[in-house]
Formats: sequence, structure tokens, C-alpha cells
Amino acid sequence: MIQARPVNKGLLISLLPHVILLVAGIILTYFAHIKHQEAIKNKINNALDNRLSSLSTGINSRLDLYQYGLFGLKGFVHGIGANNLNYQAITNYSGSRNYAKEFPGANGMLYKKSWH
Repeated sequence: MIQARPVNKGLLISLLPHVILLVAGIILTYFAHIKHQEAIKNKINNALDNRLSSLSTGINSRLDLYQYGLFGLKGFVHGIGANNLNYQAITNYSGSRNYAKEFPGANGMLYKKSWH
């Protein structure tokens, strides 16, 4: 049989503060890590929210701008009458608009007429 050696109580008492300090350090480090991860997550979420808001505002303003252009085309069509609408009338209307300045990024407007 193996004989157990007597434990040196002085050694255990001298190691106890070190073990307590080690465990406390591990616990504090864990909670600091969790807090740091939450701070990073909040920073990322705020940055994404700001970017999304900026993009949404830009898209809405562009769509509003194009909507005004379509209203102008609609007014033109109603003004000359749908029966008088032809290729030359659309060409003349398009020539009177500065699409690059009025609608930056647009490649033009489309009018589609149904033929029955």
C-alpha cells in the first residue's frame, strides 16, 4: 500500500492567497472580456445603423427625384393627349430635358405604349 505523506499545513496556508488571487483574476478577466465584447457589438450596431440610415435617405431622395421626372412625363402625355403621342413627340420632350443634371445616375426614362 502507498503511504500518504502528511500535508504541510504551512504550505497550504501560504498558497491559499495566491489561489484566491488567481481565481479572482480569472473571474474579473472573464467579466471584462464580456463587457468588451458587448462594447464592440454596440459599436458595430451603431455604425451599421448610421450607414443604413444614410443609404435609406439617399435611396429615398433618388426615388423621389425620379418620381418627379415621371410626373413630368405623365404631364407631357396628358398635355398633348395619348392619341397624339408618337416617337417624335417623345424625342422632342426628351431633348428638352437635361437628364444628366436633373437625374444623376439615370440612363433615361421609359415610356411604353400598349398596342391593342
